[in-house]
Amino acid sequence: MREWRDILNQVDLSMDEAEESKFDLTIEIVELMLKRREQFDMSQRQLSRESGISQATIARLEQFGNMPRIDTLIKLLGPLKLAIKIVEID
Repeated sequence: MREWRDILNQVDLSMDEAEESKFDLTIEIVELMLKRREQFDMSQRQLSRESGISQATIARLEQFGNMPRIDTLIKLLGPLKLAIKIVEID
């Protein structure tokens, strides 16, 4: 499976610290979603039905084919019994 970091290295894109932080957080969220879906023994098709997000979109996210929008993440996290929480940082 190709990862976003590998793709970025291939095309030699440079990111500032904020972009890299966003990138790393997105990878962490998608990996957690995939792990949770597998823990629930849920197929992409089942997650698609429960979230309203197409199976093709879920597959692209899990293969790091595109960066998810926040509304897409929220729809996908619900059936996985996960949520995004905003916290203060130092």
